[in-house]
Amino acid sequence: MRGVALPPVEVEGPGGIPVVVAARSPDDTVGELAAALGVDPEATVVIDGRAVPRATALVAVGFRRGSRVGAALGDIAPSSTAGRPLVIVVCEAGPGATGPVRLGAGRHVIGRAAPVAVRIDDPAVEPHHGVLDVTVDGAVHFTQLTGRVPCRVDGDVVAAGVAHVVRDGGAITIGASRIRIGRAGELDPVTLALAPTPGDPWRWTVRRPPRRH
Repeated sequence: MRGVALPPVEVEGPGGIPVVVAARSPDDTVGELAAALGVDPEATVVIDGRAVPRATALVAVGFRRGSRVGAALGDIAPSSTAGRPLVIVVCEAGPGATGPVRLGAGRHVIGRAAPVAVRIDDPAVEPHHGVLDVTVDGAVHFTQLTGRVPCRVDGDVVAAGVAHVVRDGGAITIGASRIRIGRAGELDPVTLALAPTPGDPWRWTVRRPPRRH
């Protein structure tokens, strides 16, 4: 990283070591970051649990404050979000706010661990906090697996270990974060995504989805 033209960003480097990255321009790449952090040049670079090509610009991969950067210890398992997307999930509020994740039919883990299907970088969230079960017709059920603080579905406390229906456009509160879930194709993914803050691509601004009545 040469010079400083963008705000510095605090991230977690290999081994969990906190580092401050000073990018020169939005064109700085994942490969440049990996080299600066001493990542093996032959290893696959992983950012927030996702394998990322080295030639990709940092601003194009969702790199942000608090991101975890490292190398894969082996082949990365195929994403559990594979298949035809049926629902869109976005963490729209809280310290772990992220852009949209598209899920197909099946069981998908929500938590702080990497990798999980829906990763929430929130200290109040357990590594494997709960699961979303998506049926082939797009119905969604949420089950809390662990955590001392009860989760909420549309404001109602859920019982741990019990599957709860999540309506289309409904919200799940886990820790200090709120997750919004909607049918793929019915909620505009652009409105669900986060937008970089002008002048600071490492800090995102939530674009709230429309509320349907």
